[in-house]
Amino acid sequence: MQNIKSNTEESSGSPSTPEQEPKPELEPALELTPRPRPVREAAPDISRPQSTIESPIHAADTASTGQSAEIKGRRHRSQSDATQLKRSRDQPHSHSQSLQSQTSSKLGDFLGRFRSNSTATSSTADDTSSGSGSASASVTMSSRPVSRPISRPVSRPLSQQSSRSSNWSSFINHSALESFSQEERNRQEAIFELIKSESVYVKDLTAIVEVYLANLIREVDGQSIEIVFSNIEDILLLHATFVSDLEMRQRDERLYISQIGDLLDKHLSNLDIYRRYCSNQHKSIKVLQTLQRKNYRLSQNLTRLKEDPTSRNLELSTHLLSPMQRITRYPLLIKQILKYTEKNTLEYASIERALDEIEGLLLAVNEDVRVQESHTRLQEISNSLVMGQKIELENTSTSKRLLIKEGELAKSKSNKIIHVVLCDDIILLINVTERTLYKLPIPLCEISVSAHPRREDVLYLDLAYPRGGENIALKTLDRNAWINTINSTKKLYRQ
Repeated sequence: MQNIKSNTEESSGSPSTPEQEPKPELEPALELTPRPRPVREAAPDISRPQSTIESPIHAADTASTGQSAEIKGRRHRSQSDATQLKRSRDQPHSHSQSLQSQTSSKLGDFLGRFRSNSTATSSTADDTSSGSGSASASVTMSSRPVSRPISRPVSRPLSQQSSRSSNWSSFINHSALESFSQEERNRQEAIFELIKSESVYVKDLTAIVEVYLANLIREVDGQSIEIVFSNIEDILLLHATFVSDLEMRQRDERLYISQIGDLLDKHLSNLDIYRRYCSNQHKSIKVLQTLQRKNYRLSQNLTRLKEDPTSRNLELSTHLLSPMQRITRYPLLIKQILKYTEKNTLEYASIERALDEIEGLLLAVNEDVRVQESHTRLQEISNSLVMGQKIELENTSTSKRLLIKEGELAKSKSNKIIHVVLCDDIILLINVTERTLYKLPIPLCEISVSAHPRREDVLYLDLAYPRGGENIALKTLDRNAWINTINSTKKLYRQ
């Protein structure tokens, strides 16, 4: 501004001086076109001479328009590839070579474009930040003027910066930071934490696919690959798009994110793909352990891949747990953002809707996991019985049977150990030593349970008349819990 005033004063000298250069014709001041996101405008207390002065912020934004359009085009092509890859995965794989071909071509191409997207947007952020470094125009946010650009120059997405810059405020100029209320600072910190952790999560998913899956697919059969990795590629594609949109919003709004509910609502509504992955988790770990135990070369290869920098020195089994851990963390992250968001606004409603969706999904995932683990355990119990005693426990004619509770109890008089298996419709008594059925499966509607009147560790299983009217006395220190569980399960079964 000082340079501008100096030039104006020199041009207003005495008109009689012949050496004075002719006064240049002034062009009208540039008007900044308002955006739907927080408007950047000149501070009211800064006067401008009527000459052609372009805001550095506006200039940087204008320069990045072409780059942004190109980036969005890349992202559109990436999403199209993601859809094609998802369709191709729904088709049965005849052998591991078809899996390898799909992974290396479709997913590899997508990740290549995703990295190109990140590089391009990082360059855009550099241009914008460097352009704003000398700006004297202010940025207006939430109707509060900021006397200088709020962001510092960055060379890559802020969520990928070092741990020394671990929070939002570390990227904000002090004078700009002071203009925000504590409530708004907390909200921006919560949003920044979501973006930062999402970026780390995508790196972990990328390690699973590019380091482990890409190598193991050459030496493990296709069926085992499907069980171990399930639909991890679909999950990676979903979150790569999510974090790309988050970081694009972060750059477009110059770190101050006024709206994030629309992105949460858009992407978190697609997390149903986790139901397949999480319900398969128990089987995935078991198959991986079996492969490592039987294949020494594979075990050595996994140890070598663990040392890859992308793997962060984590074993494959640990990486495979990250999707389950991530999905359970979303409610905490979203609640923190919602806590500092103004109520009775569209933004609050969008975030609240996203929270409801993720909490509903978690309930569905937990139920899927419980059903799958129940199915697997009942299969193991059936297989543990000696030949001729095996029974089909895992299925009924109408639905999957659920395992409610199991444990070892003892006969009251002989102390013979009986393994009791309580399902949602039957109760099973197994001789532990002989690995045989003590009784045929007993429907819950034909049994009642009661406590011994004098002994606190004994319960009675009373069989109805069709079962001979037998009374079985069993000892357990957990007597009351067993009685309560059996009675509550009977009530649910009758319903």
